[in-house]
Amino acid sequence: MAISIISPANSFIRFDETADPALCIWGNVNFCLPVYDAEDVYFQFVIEGTEGDIDSLCTQTGDEVNVALVNECNGAAILTFSEKPDRFRLSTTQVLYNWTHGLPGFTSVVSIAECFKIQVTVAATPYGYPIETDVYCSNCFERIASDCFTSVIEYGNDEDAFGFKYCYGGDLPGETTPTLDCSPTIVTFVGVATLAIPYTALLQDKYGVFPTVQVWVYDGTGQLLNMGITAAFDTYPPTMINLDFGGVASGIVVIR
Repeated sequence: MAISIISPANSFIRFDETADPALCIWGNVNFCLPVYDAEDVYFQFVIEGTEGDIDSLCTQTGDEVNVALVNECNGAAILTFSEKPDRFRLSTTQVLYNWTHGLPGFTSVVSIAECFKIQVTVAATPYGYPIETDVYCSNCFERIASDCFTSVIEYGNDEDAFGFKYCYGGDLPGETTPTLDCSPTIVTFVGVATLAIPYTALLQDKYGVFPTVQVWVYDGTGQLLNMGITAAFDTYPPTMINLDFGGVASGIVVIR
């Protein structure tokens, strides 16, 4: 297969890179990222290839991509996860993989102070040819005994940003994750104190069960200001977005 793996530009977890991370003060330093809890590690990557390669990855089961733990790159797996990453086809040549399972069971195979790596194996049959396998290895991790003096960094966005993909293409066969959409829905309101917006099945398909709702209100000079107004949902899953502007107002509601 003529494929490659792409790590987000600002991701702590990187695949198939041989150089040590460059630090602005100390130069290149070879270090292992600390991991205390199985829920500490979530990541995403993109597989890029020809249209035939990518077509062969878009099957019902997603068995073509597997994630495992290894002591050394290209070594025997010490733990192979039964879980599969969520998949979203970004284009004819790219598939996004989101790993949202953490590292279940890693404490049974990795001792405290022991180092390990994440290995991604990609095997497919482009245009029906015999299976070809590519293996990609991450940077180094170390299991630590205590979470003292450590922090877990979580990040997200309403649109693609900083190299990460938050707005996905079409979901692939067998996926239960909805096809999320980056393009917002904008509702205009004029001279009202409250507003109720039906959250239809179409909107839920685009933005998920709970969307991001922002309210922008015109001030006295005609400028739109974000007033920090919070949306209220009628039930779960929601069928109505309710807004109280605290008085008569005009502006726009942006649903993502």
